[in-house]
Amino acid sequence: MWRVIIPKRIKKVLEKFPINIREEILIFGKKLEESVFPSGYDIKKVRGTTNCYRVRFGDYRIIYCIDKKEKNIIITDAFRRERGYRV
Repeated sequence: MWRVIIPKRIKKVLEKFPINIREEILIFGKKLEESVFPSGYDIKKVRGTTNCYRVRFGDYRIIYCIDKKEKNIIITDAFRRERGYRV
């Protein structure tokens, strides 16, 4: 079982997302606890990183990184697509 960590900074960003996107992200977070790559989601590796992946929710993106030793998944960024990627 994996532990999903959402920093306070990311929680504030997620509060600004539309309610339907937030609900999808919460469901995704629950599925992440069971599997690092839950099926049914558009997940791709972030280039230039070792263990970071992005998942798409319409025009919104979530970046998460995997710590295999500690069995943690850390959500490092959440943004609307046009903003771009920063890891």
